[in-house]
Amino acid sequence: PNRPPAATTRAHHHHHPFVMSSTDSSNNVTVSAIPHFIEKDEALDIINALCQNCSSKLSSSSSSSSSSSSLPRNDRARQSRLFGILDRYQECNFLLDPYLEDMVGQLSDVAASLLEESFLSSRRDAATTTTTTAAGNDERCAVESETNERELSREQYQKANNDDEGVSERNGDDATATPDSSSSSSTPSLLSLLLSTIYHLCKVTSPKKISRFLPVRVSLLEPVLRQLQKTRNNDDNNDDDDDTKWKSTYALLQWLDMLLLLPFDLTTLVVGCGDSTTTTTSSPPPVVASSILSQIKQYLSDSGPTRDRAARCLATLLSRRDLEESRCYEDFFREAGRIVASQHSATGSTATTTVEETLYLLGMLRTLCHVFKQSSSNRPSAPRLSLIEDCLWVPLLRLVEGMRSRRGTTTSGGGGGGGENLLLEKLFVKLFARVGCAYLPPKIVSWRYSRGKRRLCDNLVSPETTTTTTTGVANKDEDDDDGKGQHRHDPSSVDDDGGDDDDDIDIVVPPQVEDVTNQLLHSLTSPSTQTRYSAAKGLSRLTLRLPHVCSLDILDFMFHELPFREDEMTRHGVLLAVAELSRRGLILPGGAGPENEEEEEEDYLTKIVAAVSEALRDDGRRSTPVRDAACYTFWSLGRAYAPSVLRPYARDIGAILIGVALFDREVNCRRAASAAYQEFVGRQGGTPEEIAIVTVIDYWSVGNRERCFGDLAMGV
Repeated sequence: PNRPPAATTRAHHHHHPFVMSSTDSSNNVTVSAIPHFIEKDEALDIINALCQNCSSKLSSSSSSSSSSSSLPRNDRARQSRLFGILDRYQECNFLLDPYLEDMVGQLSDVAASLLEESFLSSRRDAATTTTTTAAGNDERCAVESETNERELSREQYQKANNDDEGVSERNGDDATATPDSSSSSSTPSLLSLLLSTIYHLCKVTSPKKISRFLPVRVSLLEPVLRQLQKTRNNDDNNDDDDDTKWKSTYALLQWLDMLLLLPFDLTTLVVGCGDSTTTTTSSPPPVVASSILSQIKQYLSDSGPTRDRAARCLATLLSRRDLEESRCYEDFFREAGRIVASQHSATGSTATTTVEETLYLLGMLRTLCHVFKQSSSNRPSAPRLSLIEDCLWVPLLRLVEGMRSRRGTTTSGGGGGGGENLLLEKLFVKLFARVGCAYLPPKIVSWRYSRGKRRLCDNLVSPETTTTTTTGVANKDEDDDDGKGQHRHDPSSVDDDGGDDDDDIDIVVPPQVEDVTNQLLHSLTSPSTQTRYSAAKGLSRLTLRLPHVCSLDILDFMFHELPFREDEMTRHGVLLAVAELSRRGLILPGGAGPENEEEEEEDYLTKIVAAVSEALRDDGRRSTPVRDAACYTFWSLGRAYAPSVLRPYARDIGAILIGVALFDREVNCRRAASAAYQEFVGRQGGTPEEIAIVTVIDYWSVGNRERCFGDLAMGV
């Protein structure tokens, strides 16, 4: 009864092409066809039962009277049933959005109560232990004096002293075993049950959605820190398996990440957990910032998702304004420099690094990437850039050059090309791109090409109104990567404004930006597809802040210095970079550059169209990634440029894309060409015949090769 008709299913696929349909064998329901969260009531009942059971155990109640009888009695069985329900919606998790506040709110409120109760209980236990230890010392002194008066021998004295010490330890254990501590010992198991459920919601939806509903208050900072420490040291005496522990750790790190956004000064707070192992009479209690830094750094060497979550949490800590002048900030950068230098020494010699050292380096690099990503909207302060120059810059360049030379030697010798360093190389590329942007002012250049406003209602205004409203005014860029409050100028008003071109010419390019550009350009030849794509995106973001002459140098290097026509990996990287540059309007058509350019610039648009067409015409010699990147380039060109600019190439581009969409041997390339042709016809204003072809070679129709070669080809 819940299955919609076939016409509704096709319409849903048409509007959501990236939602793949999957069928549940138990209920025979197609997930992509579900109109809403069908199991909402059951999922909310399970969460309500879990929370009430945890609350009742916390308050030492015997049973939970409000739990549903239709649900399983065991908490683990309830949780497994809930996970099975949520997993069905992972491909269309937007159906869960209206109910996330209720689900996460209940789980996080009970988890916060458990954290605070466990924290207060540990304080009481620590105070009781301190009192018992003092009483035991007084008793031991009395026994020693009594034995001395009786003039016992040394052997008898040792035996009596040992017996008295054992008695005092047993008395201390009995004094510590209070009713509060017994409830505290059962708390971590209940807490891990709730935290692992919160992690599963993060996996099904996204951590950003879940973070909005977590309770954030200052009183939760120390309980979360203490629970992280207990989980890391395995101080909780429960029967949780390793899978539940790392999921709980992930949820705690995400919670701590939100707590670090609170607007209070961390340098004025100290850790007062009450734990005798943390604070002693001989050493003062540690500051909160240094305690958080030391605890989170322990998770940077993990091999699972907790490493990435710890890196994000640590980046949030280091991005705070009140810690820029602190000692812990400088210590982190210097430690990162030492680790990179040690990795370079191991790479250049016969010594090998351990797996833990490599994982720790990955965590450090990811943390640095997040630090500079969070500060990309505003230019980082001088202390950060000076620490990069003093501690990290030279070791980073040496390590990357050593890895690249080692990769070339391994490849020439017939090896695997250094595949174990591909993830490190990708993080290096990300870090270089973000550090390079940090050296430049956070301002979008005015010389880039702008087709017009991205909002349809603004483009429908009369040309006279558009001209008067856009002259000298920045248009908002609504691209997915650049639309965060940034603007770009109308090229028709750049020369009339009189000040924008001078600002672009006066931009001083530091030597570090030249090093970054060189590293990104050479990373386009990497054997890893992810590294090449990261380098392409980094080049486009960096070019957004550079003068026009620098963008011409980058294009000239890609087409003339790199082995563009000899190596397929280089061809793929260059095509990705061209697609990213053109999508952001950073490749100007011939004659559209600033007027103060003395030399006549090369018409790169014609050269790009010819190179992309060559990559698509012969699918026998070109690899699948190259053809896919070529379709992405045509998609970017059709999206970025006006019909008057691409009119000389429109007929050839359309014919090539239709041929690839019908007759390419790979389904990915056929679908990429179909999407590019649809974007090209829609943006460039196609004829009725071209619009009819778009409806024939749609995304789903070209998935069947036999149908493409037969019915669709004859229809076109």
